[in-house]
Amino acid sequence: MTPENPTTPPPSQITGGCLCASIRYTIRFPTASSWPPYCSSCQCTQCRKALGSLHPIALTIPLANLAFHFQNRDKDKTADDETEEEDKAGKDTEGNTLLRRYESSPGCERTFCARCGSSLTFRNFKAMPETLELWVGTLDEEVLIGRAAAAGGGDGDAQVGGEVERQGGYGSVLCDVKETLFWGHRIDGVTDGGSGARGKKWSGMIGVGESFV
Repeated sequence: MTPENPTTPPPSQITGGCLCASIRYTIRFPTASSWPPYCSSCQCTQCRKALGSLHPIALTIPLANLAFHFQNRDKDKTADDETEEEDKAGKDTEGNTLLRRYESSPGCERTFCARCGSSLTFRNFKAMPETLELWVGTLDEEVLIGRAAAAGGGDGDAQVGGEVERQGGYGSVLCDVKETLFWGHRIDGVTDGGSGARGKKWSGMIGVGESFV
């Protein structure tokens, strides 16, 4: 695998979506200061259950810089389907889409795809009304690890057991964790190292409760 080039210029936008591609999104970076987006990790039980990951990593995205693109839920999905609807992240209606919302705690909302189950975002309306947390694992493969450089390109996941040369990718920049939430829920020897141990560590939400570092 080709490592990321630190001199690669910042992108003007990046893309991602759910597993079945019924829900897609675009994150735009209108100014130099908006790249890279702020990155944090969470070890709370709710995030673990919602994502099936021991310490999920999220990007803090201003609502103004994020747009969702939806496939009509009544339309059978094909690879050639055009985007049916577009929605700004802050809009409160689902419309005729597969986006579902779940209030996991008072004032906090999680979104996911009703078809494939992919968790997409977390939002705390009171603490961070102008931003939401977007799960980094939903970013497109070429955004995280680069585009396959082999003839014809293609999805590296399709080459089971193999490794392909890649070009580009922003994973190491996007996943540079600055703060970890709910550090008291860490699993010693499992989630207290790597990305789960970077930056400032909080007993609760960022800026709330005891700071361990």
